[in-house]
Amino acid sequence: PAQTYDNSLSTMYLVEDWDGATGKLRVSTITGPVGSEVLTIGISFPTTTNQWTYFGGDDFAPQLGSTHGIDTGDSRTQSCSYRNGSLWVAQTAFVPLNSPTRSVAQWWQFLPGGTVQQFGRIEDPTGNRFFAYPSIAANASNDVLIGYSRFSASQYASANYSFRFAADPPNILRDDTVLHVGEGVYLKTVGSTLNRWGDYSATCVDPVNDLTMWTIQEYAST
Repeated sequence: PAQTYDNSLSTMYLVEDWDGATGKLRVSTITGPVGSEVLTIGISFPTTTNQWTYFGGDDFAPQLGSTHGIDTGDSRTQSCSYRNGSLWVAQTAFVPLNSPTRSVAQWWQFLPGGTVQQFGRIEDPTGNRFFAYPSIAANASNDVLIGYSRFSASQYASANYSFRFAADPPNILRDDTVLHVGEGVYLKTVGSTLNRWGDYSATCVDPVNDLTMWTIQEYAST
C-alpha cells in the first residue's frame, strides 16, 4: 500500500512487483467507505523496457573480509508513496534477466493509470557494487531522496543515499553517496545458512516544512 500524502484522496493505491521479464508492476486500488471497501485488482500495469529477475540467489552480495555473502532479498516493492498526483516506488531488482550478476536499486514515478513519468536505477554496470533495500520519498517540490544499502567485495556493507532536485534532468539521480561506511564483516545466520541483511530501510519527508527529507539505513558495524 502507498503512503498517501493527500488527505482528500478517497482511493488507496497498492503497487506490487508483477513481471520483471516484461518490466511490469501492477497497481490495484481500495475504494469505498470503511466497512464496505472494494478491492479492484490490476487497474494498470506501469511498464519499462528494462527487465529484471525476481531473485538473485541466497547471500547474493559480496562483502570485504569474508567469502560468505549477504542476502539482498528479492524484488518485492517495499517502498511506495502517493505524492503530487504520482506514485513513487523503489525496489531491489536483479539483472540481467534470468542470469543476474548484480542487484540494483530501482525507482519509479508514474501516474495511477500506468503512465511512467520517470524510471531509473542505482547500479554499477561493472558488477563490482551491489545495491539493495531502497526506500524513496518525494517532498512538496518533487525533490526525491532514496536511501539504500551498498555491498562490494572491496568494502564492508555501507549505508548510502542518492538525491535529485525536481529540476534535474528526468530519470537521473545525483551521485551515490555514503551516509555511513561499513565497519566490519557481517554474519548473522541465526542458526540457518542465510546471511539475512533485513528489510530495514526508511526514507521520509519532514512534516514540519515538507521539504527536508530523512533516511535511516543499515551498515555493518564492528
